[in-house]
Order: sequence, then C-alpha cells, then structure tokens
Amino acid sequence: MPIGRTQPAIVAHRGACHDAPENTLAAFNLAWQQGSDIIEGDFQLTSDGEIVCYHDETVRLSDGTTRKVCEVSLNDLQKQSGIAIPTILEVFETIPAGKGIFVEIKCGPEILPQFLTKFEASGLGAEQVTIISFNQDVIMRAKSLVPDIKAHWLVSFRRNNIRLIPSASTILGTLKMLGADGVGVQASWKLSSKFVSTIKEGGFEFHVWTVDSPWLAKKIVQTGIDSITTNRPGYLRSHLLDYLT
Repeated sequence: MPIGRTQPAIVAHRGACHDAPENTLAAFNLAWQQGSDIIEGDFQLTSDGEIVCYHDETVRLSDGTTRKVCEVSLNDLQKQSGIAIPTILEVFETIPAGKGIFVEIKCGPEILPQFLTKFEASGLGAEQVTIISFNQDVIMRAKSLVPDIKAHWLVSFRRNNIRLIPSASTILGTLKMLGADGVGVQASWKLSSKFVSTIKEGGFEFHVWTVDSPWLAKKIVQTGIDSITTNRPGYLRSHLLDYLT
C-alpha cells in the first residue's frame, strides 16, 4: 500500500463534490484537505487535442449553443462555458506525494496517446495513476499503450431483487479477457465477501462507487474491497475510522 493511503482507500468522486463544484480544482484541493487517498475525475478530449476534466458529453456555450466537448477548443471551453474546467495537467499538479488519481475516460481510446504525453509531463509515478472506464476498448488499449499504469473496468449492476448481475464469475472472465488490473463496481447492499473474494483471488483489485451513507459504507468495506468512492470524503472517513488501517 503506497505511503499516505489507508486501506481501503477513500476516493473522492469528482473531488469533494458535495462541498465544491464537481471536477474543479477547488473540489480536488478540498478532497486532499479532507483526507482523501485518491481523487477521481472525468476526462475527455477537446477539438484541439487537449484533455479536460469534464463529465458531460456536451457543454452549453455563451452564444447559446450546445456543443460536444470534442467539437470545442480548450480556449473556447474555458472562456465560453462559464464553468471552471481544468486541464488534466492542472489536476495532476494537485496530487501530493503518496496520493493518487483515478482517471475516468469518458470518450474512447483515441484519448490515450495524448493521455500518455500528459502523464509523462506530469512527474507523477505510474503507481499514482489508474485509468478507469466503462468502455472495454479503452481498457484493452490502455494496457497495450501504457502497461505500467493500472486500468480498471467499471461495472453497473442490473436491477435484480435476488442477486447481483453481472455475477462475480462473469466479471472475472471479462477482466481476464481485457487484461485489466481490477474492477470498479456500483455500490450495493447485496455485495458480499464471497463476491469480492472471487474477483480478488483471481488476481484483480476490487473497488466500489459511489457511497455517501455511513451504514452502507461500513457494510461494504468489511467485504474486503480495495477502495470506496464517495462524494463526501471527509464525512465518510470520519465514520469509517474503526474500519481503516
């Protein structure tokens, strides 16, 4: 476990976004102040090949039009959106020694060559950065292009009153196929130690998103997960002190 991190790690979802605007430098800096081990943010390409921290596929500009982020330049995004949108390098610069970041790729694998360039310019260690994505092509391409950086496949569970779908065995098979390092799953009270151990015994990390309820967080961390993502890192940490090492 890297210096400065607890186990399981506390991950700040889009920064400390309960208390500051999501995916902003203010939210990320506040997350560090609240004792986060890792920050998580959403990243995508602009029309001029820059990488920005922004969640939605589209953005509304000052001229009243709504455009896809990939169709707008960095300069126009920052000057015409009315939102404080940081670049990936600006987010990287907030990360203290011993802390880390989950980089959620919100577009496709076309972002990865530029991501590698930005990572190499950041001065961060490979152990500080993890790529996460729902897009299986992103995970496979990431492990091919930047094998030293971990890549986690993200999974949402389908509604079912009896069991979690996809199952642990299905997830395990997909992780092996992708060459991923781990999985990040949607939080559920149905999550069991057996479900988690099936994945971890297969050699993969197990992460959970997004939990703000202390009751649910306490239940989930006892299953043996590696990290828990939350909108309220300081609040949740204060309720999990007896469960963190």
